Amino acid sequence: MMKSSYFLLEERIQNGIRDILKWDSFTSIQEETIPYILNGDNCVLIAQTAGGKTEAAFLPIINQIYKENTKPISVIYISPIRALLNNQELRLKKLGKIAGIDAFKWHGEVEYTNKKKFAIGPKHIIATTPESLEVLLMSDSYDNELLFSNIRFVVIDEIHYFAENYRGSQLISIIERIQTYSKYDIQRVGLSATIGNPEEILNWMCGSSQRSKTVIKSSGTGKKSKVFIRYFEEFNPKTISRLLPELKEKKSLFFCNSRTNSEMMAKILKEIGIDAKVHHSSISKNLRDVSEEKLKSSKEMCLCCTSTMELGIDVGDLDVIMQFDSPSTVASFRQRMGRTGRRKGTQSHYEFCVQNALALLNAIAIVELARKQWVESAHTATSAYTVLFQQIISMILQKYGVREEYLKEIVLKSSCFQNIDELKFKKFIDYLISRNFLECTNNEYILGNQLEEKYGFNLLLNFISVFETIPEFSIIYRNKEIGTLQSWFIYTSLKENKGVKFTLAGITWQVDKIDYEKNKIYVKKAEEGGLPVWFGGGQTISYEVAKQMLHILNSNEEYAYIDNKAKSTLQSMRIEHSALGIKENEIIVDVIKDGFDIYTYAGNKVNFTLGLLINYEYNLDFSVSYYKLKVKRDSNKITEQHIGQLLNKFANNEKIIEGTVEKALITSDFKSPSKYYDILPRFAQIEILKHEMVDIKNTCKLLKESQVIVENLYNTI
Repeated sequence: MMKSSYFLLEERIQNGIRDILKWDSFTSIQEETIPYILNGDNCVLIAQTAGGKTEAAFLPIINQIYKENTKPISVIYISPIRALLNNQELRLKKLGKIAGIDAFKWHGEVEYTNKKKFAIGPKHIIATTPESLEVLLMSDSYDNELLFSNIRFVVIDEIHYFAENYRGSQLISIIERIQTYSKYDIQRVGLSATIGNPEEILNWMCGSSQRSKTVIKSSGTGKKSKVFIRYFEEFNPKTISRLLPELKEKKSLFFCNSRTNSEMMAKILKEIGIDAKVHHSSISKNLRDVSEEKLKSSKEMCLCCTSTMELGIDVGDLDVIMQFDSPSTVASFRQRMGRTGRRKGTQSHYEFCVQNALALLNAIAIVELARKQWVESAHTATSAYTVLFQQIISMILQKYGVREEYLKEIVLKSSCFQNIDELKFKKFIDYLISRNFLECTNNEYILGNQLEEKYGFNLLLNFISVFETIPEFSIIYRNKEIGTLQSWFIYTSLKENKGVKFTLAGITWQVDKIDYEKNKIYVKKAEEGGLPVWFGGGQTISYEVAKQMLHILNSNEEYAYIDNKAKSTLQSMRIEHSALGIKENEIIVDVIKDGFDIYTYAGNKVNFTLGLLINYEYNLDFSVSYYKLKVKRDSNKITEQHIGQLLNKFANNEKIIEGTVEKALITSDFKSPSKYYDILPRFAQIEILKHEMVDIKNTCKLLKESQVIVENLYNTI
């Protein structure tokens, strides 16, 4: 029996739900969402994976398109990855049939002829990525006034992912640019399975929209779940064979924190008789597609993957999720867990395979925080200068020059630039003009000679995306691309050209020849080869996870979901930790031979922030981990008492902390890997470093709630 929200929809939509979708009920998120979207609210929807969020958003949207007779394009659907778009296009087409409307996916792999047809006869729903939407805006082939004038809705899938990186800032700015063409106040809807600060993300998403705002959390009950942590001294066929009962005659994903580890794990699983494939960003799209389709249809298969499979690509019902070590966040754990237990009467099943004490402690902390229903907040950028630079150039390329008033309108309305006021904006523009990146004539900005000299014929391509990519070589087998390898690996590891062997996509290849001019490596199949290594960011542990790790070390709690080796390892860690004696409300400053160890268990960003404070006050170098800050000194002029007094001085004074951190960064040589960083003014670089590396709020919290204890064990021994 349908609940009341069903009867809020138009009769045609009701009939379509019954006859085309064959539904006889709504999920809780669908039931709760429909009235708010029909009311015109901007919404963030939060519900577990496979909870029906897409339909919750699109049923009332399709209803309004039908009711208002909105002309195409009416809806922009945004996804983080192309593979998810390929899945969602079919889903959106089926939903669209209810009202006689259609959907079209638009990204770099879609053929030009199909795009040309869309331009002539656009559909009501366009499914795309931020970068493809940027290309659409910048293209000469389309009339933006015509193309975007009827945009009524924007739906952002996996909004938590966008909110915490610069792609999200780019997207928010693009939406404001599209808003200038639309005759509607664009209604904005964000979808997420897991997010800790939905109200903040809602405000960030809404930007200039004047509509009412609502966060909708599913009231449905959570699924039953099974979690287990296994400790491995070493990963090899003999030890991994312990997993056979969990993998035999089952469909599974094996998440790894690097492409190298995913290749290694697939190789081991094959040796013990499991049908294993590999899925990561350096494997060609065609091979990834084949693996996804095979997993859908197989009764037994394990797909060893990186985070490429975290964001909901449809591979059918899964039996178990395996995890090499631990994901970096509770949000990732919950997202991955949600890939299993979708069939009626089944439960979610997640198995950690950890290889060292840190990974074990991290995994337990992640599980315990998830059991408390805690999840990370997405930290949005509010002074996204790297995106501001990209967007200014993009707008000039789009319009062949823009007036200052137009630029100001976009900047002042975009939430990713909310801390960039008119004065800062003018200072930024003046800097770009001084570097000859921009020129100003009759109050209109055009590209300067220096910018064109720097980027040359790649000017357009360089300003489509805000993330930096490492140059890659294509790996060619029988005239087909099987994947890519980063150029640094080629130059450092494949010097001999012929005969060198490596493993990619779970298969060992031998180099036949290398074409350095065209960045291509031609290979043939071989026996046994080494694993390539890709550059990637190290894992950062947050304040909350680090504090949970400290709590675990200080407690005597036993965890039924860890194996005997893990229990023994945890007990050894607790004994070792007890000798240090750090409690949850303490910071210990310990004197060592060449400086100080400051134990905080406050995470990488907080410890980096503390390091900046100490560096600025006493000019001491430092290095950080998630649990301590190591400070070096050349003489005994700075004592442990100085460090203790300094930490107490900053307690409960957020403004002084922020001011000191800024001063420390100005004189430092720290750099961001973000795109365009090196060519930005120093004041913009400081804002970028603060966003990426510093945690003022939790540093203040730590100092306020902790007692600083100074010890000098080194001098008493």
